[in-house]
Amino acid sequence: MRRAAALLLAGACAALACGAPATPADTARAFLERVGRHPIHALPLLAEDFHARHALRHSVPGDPEFWSRRPAPLPSEPAARRRELEAAQLGWLIAQKGARLRFLEPEPIEERIEGDRASVAFRIRFEGAPSLVQRFELVRRDAGSPWRIEAIEQEGVVPANLAQAFLLSPSHELRRRAHEWQGQSP
Repeated sequence: MRRAAALLLAGACAALACGAPATPADTARAFLERVGRHPIHALPLLAEDFHARHALRHSVPGDPEFWSRRPAPLPSEPAARRRELEAAQLGWLIAQKGARLRFLEPEPIEERIEGDRASVAFRIRFEGAPSLVQRFELVRRDAGSPWRIEAIEQEGVVPANLAQAFLLSPSHELRRRAHEWQGQSP
């Protein structure tokens, strides 16, 4: 009986976002903390539209389209949307498989809130690599809903910090840039 109550409470907390970060900056900071240790724990902080943008999808092993997809909106039909979202979430996690990201304390440099949309930027410093700025665009359904990361943009990505940038926010775009800098086609 106690176990059933604990599971019910855990489900209710997940549904109501108990313990969710309170502000857009808290959400972005929580993402940075989680993505560096266990990326799967960062998934609840990401909006569905985030996964449409990174263009990484899990597919059948050996499928040549695994890395070659381009950003596209998620389908509107519920079952197809759910399948595509799950494939995007798995693709995002697979891109980070086994990696551990270490960086110094992120420095908040901007936070703007306009209704149910927000923008937050952090300067992220690494040991032995140049720093970069990671900007988060966040949304929420209404004033009582938790903030979710809808998009991530990075400034200051250079070959010397590309690996760190990719782990902070894996995307088809960063993969394309890496190949470009190496003189290869993606």
